[in-house]
Amino acid sequence: MWFLILMAGFLSQAQSPLEGNWARPCQSGLIQIQSFKGPKSTAIDHFYKDAACRLPMMSFVNYGAYSLGSETIDFIFENVAVVLYSENMVADYNRRAVCGIMTWKVGYAKLVTGRRCAFFQPTKLVLVPRPGEGRYGIWNRESDRLYFGILDMETPGTSPDKRPIDWDLRPYFKQP
Repeated sequence: MWFLILMAGFLSQAQSPLEGNWARPCQSGLIQIQSFKGPKSTAIDHFYKDAACRLPMMSFVNYGAYSLGSETIDFIFENVAVVLYSENMVADYNRRAVCGIMTWKVGYAKLVTGRRCAFFQPTKLVLVPRPGEGRYGIWNRESDRLYFGILDMETPGTSPDKRPIDWDLRPYFKQP
């Protein structure tokens, strides 16, 4: 009996196979980072003005909780934030009141969770995920490489039945 109680305690404390920081190197002006700590996850997309990722433009930061199946991953949004890195972007976002916000500042995160925002085109509104909204994917870890499913129009990951089925062959690499 004690053995079962000890094993149950051990299993509940088991570390996630994704624990830590993972990064996808610069590709066409985008660097992506996934961080997992306990039941929480942070996904960051850093966009750059140049293809070599030297001139930062903006970042999307998604905070939430995640749970793993043997090959599935479910992410539940808590907050989504945007950070701008140039005075020109700040002036444009404030002039257009992007996400209904007129107090953008260089280097400061603004929470945009659940808002409608014209991030890249003035006439194209994007609905930012609301708190509690989920995204559903697949995952595979091969040593220091982490793969997720590729999102497309038919499998955008917006519900368990629209979970990706094909792999994105661009891995994230385990960071020290």
